[in-house]
Formats: sequence, structure tokens, C-alpha cells
Amino acid sequence: VPACDRRGSSRAGGRGASLSMEETSSKDFTSVRFVDYRRDVLPVEKHVALSGLYTYKEAWKVASEGHVRVNGEQARCGDLVSESDEVLVHGRRLPPRQKIVSYLLNKPRKVLSSCTIGGNATKGELSKAEEFGTVIDLVPSNPRVSPAGRLDFDSEGLIVLTNDGSLIKLLTSPQYQMPKTYLALVRSFKYPEGPSDEQLASLVKGIALQNKDVLSCASARRIEHGAEDNTHWMEVILTEGKNREVRKLFKGIGFTVLRLIRTRIGSIAGPCEQEGNLRE
Repeated sequence: VPACDRRGSSRAGGRGASLSMEETSSKDFTSVRFVDYRRDVLPVEKHVALSGLYTYKEAWKVASEGHVRVNGEQARCGDLVSESDEVLVHGRRLPPRQKIVSYLLNKPRKVLSSCTIGGNATKGELSKAEEFGTVIDLVPSNPRVSPAGRLDFDSEGLIVLTNDGSLIKLLTSPQYQMPKTYLALVRSFKYPEGPSDEQLASLVKGIALQNKDVLSCASARRIEHGAEDNTHWMEVILTEGKNREVRKLFKGIGFTVLRLIRTRIGSIAGPCEQEGNLRE
């Protein structure tokens, strides 16, 4: 099976793409596989994103809407292109590809985890971005990167920024259920001893909200008492990324989240001990 799909041909290199067929046989089966021997070949949407002019979502959009032409022909998402091909977006030739980079950032509180400060941003996001800045301000400006998912404005901890669309999809798409681990400092004057085993079990089973949505987590457990009275540190693991999910879960069992820190994304962890720390 070819890397992009089984359309049978690639636009890379014009009409003479270097896709070859190899036949393999054994006692039990005979199959045909497609091999692309050129290592500079990428799907067109990824090639567009690596120009640095578009985020991966924007690149996918312009390709899916038919605004990309490769060697004079209209390209579709998944079509393969190489660095030697002429790629035009809205009639403009793209600059050379940038290298693929990924950063692990320890996001501080009061920083917006978004790179969208234009037409898709809300008034609240615009005002926060102007006053406090965004995670994009904390990483090198070249090549251009995007955050893989979000952290609440008042939350802190690990967030990945990259120009690799495949990595963004792996970390954020619900189909992969990438586990994300959080430490939550919670408090309740009604339950000063902290969440009971029954309450923690209900977080895993699911909490029904007033709008009839049901939220749940993969696991929840007590870590230790907080420094102040009636406060407790909890560890929560999520496999989906709904808006303010941890805060809503604890609110559903009578607790307020005072501090929320993401400590792990899948197998990705520190060292990023101090807020604002960055590593490539």
C-alpha cells in the first residue's frame, strides 16, 4: 500500500512519479506492494504546511477546497509532491520547505494556548492575547509551529508545539485517545477530607452535566493533602480533550479546582520543571 493512498499514481514529479511495484510471494500468498523510493515525497497538505505560510489545518483546508496546483494540475489532499515540484496556492508559488520541529513547553498560567489571533479568535481571546501573550511568543518564530491541542488560560503544564501535522493529529484526534495526565489541587468545604472512593469512581463512570453532556476520565486518584486546609492533590488521566473537562468533572462532585497542571502527554514528560521552560 502506498504511503498516501491507493489512487494508483502520484502527482509528485509530474506524470512520471517514482512509484514502483514489487511482487512478493510465499507458499501462502502472493501480494503486490507499492514502494516510493524518494524520501523527499510528502502529502500535498503537509508540504503546504511546511512552507511556513499555513498551519496544518489551513493547509488541509486550501488543499481540500481545490486551491492547490502541482505542476499545473489541481491537487487533492493525500496527493504526493516532492521538493522539486512546482506547488502553487491561490496562484502563488510556495517557498522551500522548512524543517520539521517539535517543542515541549511548560506553559505558565495566564498565557493563551492558541496561535489564532486573527479572524477566528473571540474578543476574550484577543484581549487576553494582547495583555498576556500566547504560547507562540514563548517558542522560536522560525519555523512556524502550532500548538497540538490546548490548555485552559488558567491551567499550566506541558503542551507540544510543532509544524508536523501528523504529530498534531496523533496527539489531538479522538480516534487515538492519547492519554493526558493532570495534577489538580481541589478544595471543598462540604467534603474537607477530600473526594471519597465513591466520588472518584463516579468520575470514571461519568458525570452528567446540566446540559445533559456526560464527562468522564480514564482514572482518578488521591496523591496527597495540599498545603492549605481542605485542599487535596489529585491525579486525573483523560483520553479526550473537551473544554475545561477536569474542572467540570470535579465541580460535578462538589469540588473546586484551584490549580491544574498537565504533567504528561502519552509517554511525553519533562524535564520542563519551571514555567516557561522549553526543549526541542
